[in-house]
Amino acid sequence: MQDNKKDYSKIFSDSESTRALKFANELWSKIINDELFSRQKNDICDYVLYLFNKYDSAHFLDSHTNAENERLLKTTASKIKASKKNIAVKFMKETEYEGIFENFLSDFVSGRIAIKDANTKGRIKLVIENPVYRSVLESKLKEKVQENFEYSLNSESVEISCSAFITMLEMEANRLNTNANLDKVLKEFKETKTLQSTSEFIEVIADSPKDFGAEFIKTYAPKALKAIYTKMKG
Repeated sequence: MQDNKKDYSKIFSDSESTRALKFANELWSKIINDELFSRQKNDICDYVLYLFNKYDSAHFLDSHTNAENERLLKTTASKIKASKKNIAVKFMKETEYEGIFENFLSDFVSGRIAIKDANTKGRIKLVIENPVYRSVLESKLKEKVQENFEYSLNSESVEISCSAFITMLEMEANRLNTNANLDKVLKEFKETKTLQSTSEFIEVIADSPKDFGAEFIKTYAPKALKAIYTKMKG
């Protein structure tokens, strides 16, 4: 079986000199204008990692799993997770930070975010490996619907009520003027479940058996998410 993964024996190929030059200039600017070398060692390493990820065509830090990055960077998954969080807080520009939710949506609609049934009815469990995704998503849930994640012993596994998750997506859709797309998704769902309104749809999800909410998320929500994601990208 042919391996199509990028060869990381060097980060830039000879044909990528423009991005390599941007990388070098941005690093140099950080050194002379923001006193990068006066920072702690971890911050310096994380900033260099941030730049490598930013200018790599595949954005390896985001597109690879933590296990893959462990082997690539010869460090532990816990260190990689800590670096991702540090990068988001200290080095990302505001537009880049806003793009984290966009990246989450992209991973969600692509099936890279695992969705599982929770033990409590009307709730779903998301397996989110990226700690920055968790932070940004929980922030949106707090802002939109005043809900927090419920964490387990495994911090990557978070639980949320299905209705809160869908309501947050609906509010994001309205904010981005994509409610017509979302209404179409809800209409398809209502036709199969003979529901009359979005509020009734929310109530049914909240009172549903435990597998009903996850079923909806897996089948229909990605269509709404894709509409939101497409609008954000546009």
